[in-house]
Amino acid sequence: MKDIKFTYLEDSDKRIDNFFEYFGFESRSSFQETIKNGLVKVSGKPIKANYKLRCFDSIAIEFLPEEKYSTESIFVPVLFENENCYVLNKPPFLAVHRAKSYKKASLVDYMRDNNFTLSTGEDEYRPGIVHRLDADTSGAIIIAKNDLFHQKLKAEFQNKIITKKYYALVYGVPKENVFVIKKSIGRSKNPIKMGIVEGGREAISNVELISTNGEYSLLNVRILTGRTHQIRVHLSSINLPIVGDKLYGIKNKILADRQMLHAHYLRFMDPINGDKIEVKAPMFKDMVDAIKKAQL
Repeated sequence: MKDIKFTYLEDSDKRIDNFFEYFGFESRSSFQETIKNGLVKVSGKPIKANYKLRCFDSIAIEFLPEEKYSTESIFVPVLFENENCYVLNKPPFLAVHRAKSYKKASLVDYMRDNNFTLSTGEDEYRPGIVHRLDADTSGAIIIAKNDLFHQKLKAEFQNKIITKKYYALVYGVPKENVFVIKKSIGRSKNPIKMGIVEGGREAISNVELISTNGEYSLLNVRILTGRTHQIRVHLSSINLPIVGDKLYGIKNKILADRQMLHAHYLRFMDPINGDKIEVKAPMFKDMVDAIKKAQL
């Protein structure tokens, strides 16, 4: 267990849980859980999540040691490899990397345990990670082997020159066979959700109908931007919630144990050797089964 101390030097009179990112947490809920467990103290005394910070507050946060989880039962197919990168087909129910709010085995743990060559990454949790998929979203993900490739590929993502396509199984039928969703996305009032927010970050999704039976539809979605939960938020906003999505979907209609969203296609250029790379990722059995249940 390690003890991290902060001295708050601003007079904001705001709830302490508003500052979860400042204290190194990825979500408000994970910080609130730490507070609930009595591991956040001000002037040596445990506090509640609604405690309002004051100038010169002395804050101590205790972090329990990370548990080591086995990756022996995990298998991640390698779809492509060259001297600079891998493209993997990430299974569902596997987070890309650890976080304070996620303590189970991750894709990074699997790669480390299996001696993958990885770039330094943004921090100790994210070696090789240039972009992410939600834990319950499956499919193709690019992993950097060295820092030069990592930096240059990150620029490709920022310049929107990487093609990413997803299969999405949804409730409902789109009004058009081909259409564009262009709605800004930002943090919603619920701290764990994103939403359509005026003044949020630009988000663009191109959508094509593959098949429908009047109740369910299978869509092909190409994202031109990479906002958090973009496809899930965009489709939900037009009454086409993704099957199995527990956060943005229909709670009482569950055809699957996770959101039926799969990154099936990637096209990008290796920024070091100039090779044009195109990769297709097969769907996992649970999504194939869900599509069959939906009679598509």
